[in-house]
Amino acid sequence: PEISQETSLPESTGASDANSQETPLPESTGASDAAETAQADRACDLEPHALSFGVSGGLAQRLCKAAAELDTAAATVWEEALDYERVDLAEVCCPPDSVLTSTMLEVGGSARRYSWWNGFDLVTRAGAEKLQETLRKARPRVIWASPPNDETSKPEDQRNPEKATNLAAQRRRNRRIQQNLCWLLCALYAEGWCEVVLEQPASCGSWRSTLADLKTQFPWVGVDGCAVGLRDANTRQLVSKPWHIVCTHERLRTVLAGRRCPGGHEHAPCFGKLATEPGGYTKAMAHLSCKAVLAQKKTEAFCGRFRG
Repeated sequence: PEISQETSLPESTGASDANSQETPLPESTGASDAAETAQADRACDLEPHALSFGVSGGLAQRLCKAAAELDTAAATVWEEALDYERVDLAEVCCPPDSVLTSTMLEVGGSARRYSWWNGFDLVTRAGAEKLQETLRKARPRVIWASPPNDETSKPEDQRNPEKATNLAAQRRRNRRIQQNLCWLLCALYAEGWCEVVLEQPASCGSWRSTLADLKTQFPWVGVDGCAVGLRDANTRQLVSKPWHIVCTHERLRTVLAGRRCPGGHEHAPCFGKLATEPGGYTKAMAHLSCKAVLAQKKTEAFCGRFRG
């Protein structure tokens, strides 16, 4: 049998036509439309543009979410790359066998020393700029400085012309180091990738002169030597040598803030170099400080993985 190529459309009754014409489309209120539009705009700034190209609202939201996650992942990888093999502690103006750096290495951290004896003479601005570039490459998490303080003199030294001249020259040298260190620490801290610490005995005149501005710009804490086990080398009595420590590292500052003399014990006399010499930290103080730096490092690493 032949198949007809003409196909007749089914005839519609008047009733069905009337029904189809009378069925109203759902009306939307202006308020609901505005709310839906606002919600879509908040979901993603790119969505209105995506909708203009025929992308549905749900798909646009998913695309924007994926783009944001990709951008965050790229930033996280970049931060991890910058943190790779960063030094935990850079100790500035320290002896070759400083307790602080040795302790950091003992507890599993990384540390480096920078001072005149290994090529960083901070008496000149050129030496400070050299150290600045070196630290920018190493990117230490914490920069800890213990500059020499203003030398004190005995009355008999002032009566000796040669000694008085030498002491005056030493004071000028030490103040130049302090000034260059203040400039260096402020410049590096402003770059946002490190914390800075500067220590001097509380009795040093530098806190009232060269370092006065630094102490007003940054938070600081006081630490008493007897609270961290400082003892006289001969009598083994506790020594109440107070330190003032400018410190931007919040966890380290919190740990050190409670180390004040509790009372109830006698103190050995504190005078001469023991009273005014920077550094000279006890093993207990160095251990507390290094543990605080490493604890903060672990916290930041955990938060970074959580964000990722």
